[in-house]
Amino acid sequence: MKIDWYRIGGAVLGAAAGTIAGPLGIAVGATMGYVGGGWAEPSLKRVEQSIFAPAKASPFSAPAPADKKAAPLTPQPATAAMAPDVVKAAAINMNTALGTNGYKVADQPLYTAFQKAAGLKSDGLPGKVTMSKLKEVLDTNGVAMASVKIYSWEGGYDGVSAPNMQEWTGNPNFSGPSPLVSQNPMPTASQVAASIPVAAGTQIKTIQDVQRALNQLGYGKPPLVADGVSGPKTEAATKAFQAAAGLATDGIPGPQVMAALSSAIGSQAAS
Repeated sequence: MKIDWYRIGGAVLGAAAGTIAGPLGIAVGATMGYVGGGWAEPSLKRVEQSIFAPAKASPFSAPAPADKKAAPLTPQPATAAMAPDVVKAAAINMNTALGTNGYKVADQPLYTAFQKAAGLKSDGLPGKVTMSKLKEVLDTNGVAMASVKIYSWEGGYDGVSAPNMQEWTGNPNFSGPSPLVSQNPMPTASQVAASIPVAAGTQIKTIQDVQRALNQLGYGKPPLVADGVSGPKTEAATKAFQAAAGLATDGIPGPQVMAALSSAIGSQAAS
């Protein structure tokens, strides 16, 4: 038989309280306490469970501390600075450009890309170290190296230390002093623009076109910088052209001068 301690407890407490009224009070108190203990049993059990039952995790409770013995994360392999296929691709791009164009300022980004891929000084100047490394990579991959002269790139653009300015800029009519490689390894954008030949049939429409045409026809002495600004040098070259073309020598590169320059470029190409 299961003992109901809640009812017994109530009876004991009721009897104790009934001692004040004598034997009859004890009996009445015990009876009432027994009955009251039965009524209070559910509530008392809930209180008991809340006190002695294991605590449940709260959704707002702090996370449990990490297990110190947990396995460490697997380290990721280091990424190579430049993969062999990247070096190979850069070498082939540079070699193709050299075989097609020779040394050209327009191809300097290809030279620089190979130098970076191969871990060399990336100055865009393909000197002996760069060309030696280029040959090594090409030989490894069974590619024939372009037949170009190896320069030191330590002097001027004179065809000895580096390609001459005609070759380097791609303008066969380029004239003027050869800059030093150390002082001017890469012509400015306006210098490159000035060296771009004007094709026959091109309509001269801008001051920059005028400057390029005057250079190509030999009136820019020294060559004009094709910056689109008509300064004293452009004015002097324009006057020289106007005098040769039988125009008024006002030095203004207006529509009449532009038309005459277009005609002169066409005649130069036909001769």
